[in-house]
Amino acid sequence: MTVIVAGEQDTVRLYRADAPEVQACGGSSATAFSSQVMSYNAEGRRIYLEYDATQRDRYDRRLAYVWLTIDGQPYMLNEALIRSG
Repeated sequence: MTVIVAGEQDTVRLYRADAPEVQACGGSSATAFSSQVMSYNAEGRRIYLEYDATQRDRYDRRLAYVWLTIDGQPYMLNEALIRSG
């Protein structure tokens, strides 16, 4: 997932969600699901990143829990992806 943080474009990997890369088997489904969930974000597509102890992976991508707001309620994209399979 690509995000803008402090005016700079960066890549985020969903922490604790072992989603396949786009080109891998199942990757297009995971991407479509994530895009669909993000389309429900009512806060002007602003998302919030929550970090754990490890903030970057070995490819220098941000590792984060991705939070958004849907109908005024907090929603974690990582959890939704895992629960949906």
